[in-house]
Amino acid sequence: MIDTHAHLMCEQLYPDIEKIVERAKLVGVKKIFNIATDLDTLEKGISFAKRNPFIKNIAAITPHDVEKIQEDFFLKVKEAALKKELIAIGETGLDYHYFHATKENQKKSFIKHIQLALETNLPLMIHCREAFSDLIEILDEYPALKKVVIHCFTGTKKEAIELVNRGIYLSFSGILTYKKSVELQEVLEQTPIDLIILETDSPYLAPLKLRGRLNEPSFILETYEKGAELKKLEFPFFCQIIERNVKNLFSID
Repeated sequence: MIDTHAHLMCEQLYPDIEKIVERAKLVGVKKIFNIATDLDTLEKGISFAKRNPFIKNIAAITPHDVEKIQEDFFLKVKEAALKKELIAIGETGLDYHYFHATKENQKKSFIKHIQLALETNLPLMIHCREAFSDLIEILDEYPALKKVVIHCFTGTKKEAIELVNRGIYLSFSGILTYKKSVELQEVLEQTPIDLIILETDSPYLAPLKLRGRLNEPSFILETYEKGAELKKLEFPFFCQIIERNVKNLFSID
């Protein structure tokens, strides 16, 4: 199992990072991708990964932060990408639910990150909420962008079809395990298995059996089990396929 999206260096998880990593290893997690969203989490993530190759780093300015984070962080992300300290650019994208930033500023930031992904030949990890039409319109302007994943996908079946028809990966979080997530479960069932990856989005969105607790990478086991059940596959075989997808998308061993 691989957790492709965890905010490991956030203030809720970082104080217990060593124990969290050990708990993940105990349940069979082979790698965790840390998502850095500011200078502090980027520097901590890079430092930790140098001591522990079990951790890989991904970084970007989130849609929520485009009017808060200064340009120097974007330059640090670019520097880290050029130094091969990142395996992807993200999470970037569009979020029209909370409106922490204007649509125009979100679009400008998103396009900058797309251009950085192209410049550095890295995959792009996208956050999208209530902004699907604008997201597709922008992505269609960059046909050279070949490796893209929508993190924590919670869209409709129709939106999922549009994405997978473009070869875009869908990443499913613990939300997949919730009883109310009927359409999301149907999305996973209909999605080609070679375009599926899984994540925790720790410390958020703990899976059903652990709801109410601070989420962490070891909890991804329940999401993998649910995915295997929905795809009607034996658990070890399902894990093998998802791990292969992750390695293909992020070009890691």
